[in-house]
Amino acid sequence: MRELEGGDVNKIRVWDGDGSSEAILTSVTTLQAGIWYYVAFTWSPSGRKLYVNGVLEASNTRGNSLGFATLAKLGSWLDRGYLNGFIDDLRISNRARTDAEILAAYQSGQPLPVDEWITYLLRFDDNLNYGQGGYYISPEYDVSSVNKAARGKVYWQEDADGIQRIVYAKLDNQADWTQVTNGGLLPISAGDVLTNRKLQLKVKMLKVI
Repeated sequence: MRELEGGDVNKIRVWDGDGSSEAILTSVTTLQAGIWYYVAFTWSPSGRKLYVNGVLEASNTRGNSLGFATLAKLGSWLDRGYLNGFIDDLRISNRARTDAEILAAYQSGQPLPVDEWITYLLRFDDNLNYGQGGYYISPEYDVSSVNKAARGKVYWQEDADGIQRIVYAKLDNQADWTQVTNGGLLPISAGDVLTNRKLQLKVKMLKVI
């Protein structure tokens, strides 16, 4: 989040709280108009870290869960102080990226890659339509009750909201994602037993205009 008040004007700030305690990380770097910045924030049981252009600029040892179980805001401070700028290539991962990974991503100058730890990636390419280029990766679902792969089908609710969904599926013993159709079979050979298998779905959402 970016704080636009007080003594921290044009700084990157990350605030998280759970109602009883809070923590704020503030960048050393002062943002300048017309310049792109690479910003990364990580959290783990050992604490929080804030990076700007691949360099660690603030950290703490707050190890509890992040306090946005129902709400997270990017580019604003509470209900005021909104970012006057652009955000590109938003990536959320299910583990804390290392110092080396964050520095390498910044130094590469390339779009953020898709890997097994990404749970959401929004590139904002072509336009700023909702979900353009974004991926949602589901939690793992236990499919033991399906038993035989020949019975394993996947369904999802289609909404009349102008959103197209491209859906991929992968079991925990498979390396690659396979595109599936609504009501179609899971990407498994007929006759395979699914006992103790976990299924994940990856969804790309595109708004039709």
